[in-house]
Amino acid sequence: LSHEILYDIFEHIDIYDVYQIFFNVNQRFQGLLIDSSVPIQIIITNLSIPNVELYYKNFLLPNKHRINLIHVSNPFIVHTFFLPSYGISKFSKIEILRVYDIKSTYIKNTLDCLMDLPELYSLTINVIDNIDDINIFYIKIFGLSKLAFCQVEYKTIPSQTDTNYLVIDATIFSPLQQFIINADFPTNSLDILFSCFPQIRRLSIDRLTSSTTKEEFF
Repeated sequence: LSHEILYDIFEHIDIYDVYQIFFNVNQRFQGLLIDSSVPIQIIITNLSIPNVELYYKNFLLPNKHRINLIHVSNPFIVHTFFLPSYGISKFSKIEILRVYDIKSTYIKNTLDCLMDLPELYSLTINVIDNIDDINIFYIKIFGLSKLAFCQVEYKTIPSQTDTNYLVIDATIFSPLQQFIINADFPTNSLDILFSCFPQIRRLSIDRLTSSTTKEEFF
């Protein structure tokens, strides 16, 4: 089969399955998987840690210039993937990143890593436990220079929600155009939030602390 036909076949199969089936067949298939310039999207969900490590070494790292989307879930995989030894910043072509089931203890280091992704314009983060300080969380997100879309979900301790308001320097501005907050958010921080978004077109907040209904601002 020609290279063109094989690439057409690959497009209809999950990229990890392509790697599993074809990578070790022969050198021709290894070359097809590594030498192409076609952008690829990576979805990592239920792999074991050893399989993630092999996938990273054999396929992800050699293709770092092609990967424009990464979707990672499962706490163990998320934490492994964002270890310094892996270095998400090596994947400088990432435009869309979706991180699910991450623990709050890892969120600061994870967001620090994203500062080195110059093409990142879409970010989804799901934190599975309580965030003690939403200031650090939001300041890191607002510092992403090309981010146009962001969706966040996290938990807060109810007794601390009203006092855990934003304290952000007035000189901080985010390029965000769409921001979705699926979490409790203190009403007394709305003015600060708006001041950070000169280009905002949609702001959606599931639960303001003074309201039980979903609010949307356009």
